[in-house]
Amino acid sequence: AGWQIVDETDVSSVTVSGVWKKGLHENGDHVGDGFLYAERGDVNTWVAYALPVREAGRYRLRMIWNYYWNGRAEAVPVVITHAEGSSRVTVDMNQGSGQWHDLGVYPFRPGLPAEIRIETDGTQGIVVADAVAGLGGGAVAPVIDGELADALAAAARRAAVAVVLHGEAVVLRAEEGPHLLPQPLGPGV
Repeated sequence: AGWQIVDETDVSSVTVSGVWKKGLHENGDHVGDGFLYAERGDVNTWVAYALPVREAGRYRLRMIWNYYWNGRAEAVPVVITHAEGSSRVTVDMNQGSGQWHDLGVYPFRPGLPAEIRIETDGTQGIVVADAVAGLGGGAVAPVIDGELADALAAAARRAAVAVVLHGEAVVLRAEEGPHLLPQPLGPGV
């Protein structure tokens, strides 16, 4: 298991609408061969990442972007389509260049829509579409309840908690803020 990453270059999982340019920067604060960026936002300019869901459960989602010059959008709408409908979060692309940003935990079921969509309508500034990730190998795998995970991280900022997910022991350690990174334990643990 591990984080399943969907990059903007994955044509089987990514749909691009509107005018996007290809970006690449020498410092490597992006996934793969670069990223896409839109200089002007409108209702028809978006990038959608389809998520492969093979097992019902709650899934932790993240996305990454980069920041190289002034002018990134501060309020970028991201819509997550999941088993119970859709949820909208807003991200500030002026913060956290080259870092994975938590989008939350959502319910998914096989056969139902599962998508992360970066929108540009109403934005002021440059919007980046690089990659998204879900916890799991081969598919986005379930994680512990999002509220419990966030509470554990908030209470133990630098501590670690060992849990068993689907028979695999992992360590959840707090990083900056209430986000969790899975780390496999050694053999025999």
